[in-house]
Amino acid sequence: MNVKLTIDAYYLGTENQNPEGIIVQVNGKTIGECLNQYLATRPNLKMDFFDRDGTLDINTFIFINKVPIISKHLAREVRDGDEVKVMYNRMHGCPP
Repeated sequence: MNVKLTIDAYYLGTENQNPEGIIVQVNGKTIGECLNQYLATRPNLKMDFFDRDGTLDINTFIFINKVPIISKHLAREVRDGDEVKVMYNRMHGCPP
């Protein structure tokens, strides 16, 4: 599946100069496969997306075609042409 993956600038740190983040084309059947394909090229970023036990960080929001994914984020299937956006929750002062 050819999927457009948008990564929020928060996750990219100083290597990114674009405040909107980056957009890459990835292939995968699930959000997890797509995200892992991207992270294989940037292994130093993996700890920003996942907790120590490999669970998606609580401050990470995922959307498919602008629709928020509420549960089972990484197992959610994607289709050819889908747009997946990974965003960081910037609501400071609010407990998770």
